[in-house]
Amino acid sequence: MKNNTPDKFFVEIFYPELVNDVKKIFKDHIFPYAEPKDKPGKSLRYLIVNNLGDENLSKNLLKKYDFLSEHLLVFRLPPQLVTPIHTDGIVNDSAGTEQLRAWRRHFSLNIPIKNCDELTKTEFFKVQENSMFEDQPTHTTWLKAGELAEKIGEYCLKDNPVLMNPQIPHKITNYSRDIYRISVSWTIKPDWSWEQLIKHFYNRLMY
Repeated sequence: MKNNTPDKFFVEIFYPELVNDVKKIFKDHIFPYAEPKDKPGKSLRYLIVNNLGDENLSKNLLKKYDFLSEHLLVFRLPPQLVTPIHTDGIVNDSAGTEQLRAWRRHFSLNIPIKNCDELTKTEFFKVQENSMFEDQPTHTTWLKAGELAEKIGEYCLKDNPVLMNPQIPHKITNYSRDIYRISVSWTIKPDWSWEQLIKHFYNRLMY
């Protein structure tokens, strides 16, 4: 029997069709923009879907998965990487118009692409008020040096996407000694609440 109140910071979703659709376009329509030849090697890049070189493909994908926004992040995590504890920052997209809008990245769907297994872990933490600082211009917040953090949950991104709340302090660790992990973190539209998402994905929830 399903728990009607899953944790509000992450839940695994059984969605092989979506994973396959993203993997199909990743090589030709996502990675070339995430890893341009003139600026190789960065572990994180953000993209706007309508800039992927195929307008019809972008429109069809966002129409099929209407909970996805135009914004996504590509993670190429080097071996032994440990990110600091942080919360995600501000998203900018065109909202289908020439007028840019911005909002804090409240929910994302993390999608496995390559080498996603138990050697890479996302951990969530409870921190004290005023223990984080915000940088500019992304408005990402980071745990201050010397501040304590209590671990409250974790997951490993493997075969299925994971819906998560990146406003909960978290960090990512790639424990592999020699393998990069590649994933896409697709930002959910800002007008979707956690409750709406759980209802939408109810028959796909893995908990």
